[in-house]
Amino acid sequence: MPDIAIDQLLKIDEKSYRQYFRDPDFGIGLATQVARSSDLVEKPVRVTEGSSLVFSVGSRFLKLTPPFFGDSLAAEINATKLIGNQLPFHIPLIVADGAVQDWKFVITEAVPGVAAKDVMKKMTPATVIEFAKDIGQIIKAIRTLSIAGFERDFGTWDKYLASQLKNQKSIHLARGNSEAWADSISNYVNLHKGLLENLGEAKLIHADLNHEHLMMDERDGRWRIVGVLDFADAMNAPVEMELVLPILCFFKGNVLAQRELVRASGAEFALLSSNYSELMMTLTLQNRFIALHDWFAREIRQGATSIEEIAGAVFPAI
Repeated sequence: MPDIAIDQLLKIDEKSYRQYFRDPDFGIGLATQVARSSDLVEKPVRVTEGSSLVFSVGSRFLKLTPPFFGDSLAAEINATKLIGNQLPFHIPLIVADGAVQDWKFVITEAVPGVAAKDVMKKMTPATVIEFAKDIGQIIKAIRTLSIAGFERDFGTWDKYLASQLKNQKSIHLARGNSEAWADSISNYVNLHKGLLENLGEAKLIHADLNHEHLMMDERDGRWRIVGVLDFADAMNAPVEMELVLPILCFFKGNVLAQRELVRASGAEFALLSSNYSELMMTLTLQNRFIALHDWFAREIRQGATSIEEIAGAVFPAI
């Protein structure tokens, strides 16, 4: 589909936006306008990821976010500015931010390295364990930041969790799960929600440390994490919540990797819990975006018929 006119894009509804999102030309007109107004002369090139429209523009990146996802970009900008240069690895430094009508934008410097998704196939079982330790150290570094004044529109962890627990079935139905799976999720969470009451202090987490957001470089024959992208999903939560995405993206069923990840992150409750599988599955179901039938499609294809079976396969006791 050719790029639609800027005035039409600025009025687009969420359904149409999602329909056109994967088209590489979608939003190129608005991106070009914003780039030129910010003195970027290179042509924007679409990078199809996430939920916002992302473009590489020379050595920089431009992110355009429609109003129905505005909270995510506001959170990213706020978190990035509050973090500044406090971390021992690179994050995207903000060059400019602003708005075009109700659309928000941010321009950032590129972060060095290659995405983890392009490195994983090169790793041996031993280097996967080292990778898990590195992610744990990333998590711990973020947790030790001196940050004040950051909160999401959905409120504190306690408020967020209370809303999630109250509406488990409707939340997971809305994500496309069947009635049977939504009932199973609700029953499972109600059975194990007491585990969430023993978690520690809610502090800043990235909340989306996945294969696209971890940047890596080969040093002394080993791939190391050198940068972290995209704080759009950042929130205040217990450290155990940060473990969910790395495990699902990289370490499903890998006992040794999960153990090293948890140890390095400082998530002591998860490490010592005799109900590790139940805790991590219950936390996973509180993630803002995870749809069980999608993220655990492989386990379901392999014969898992209950949340308990999925939990045992993905989060084996460590």
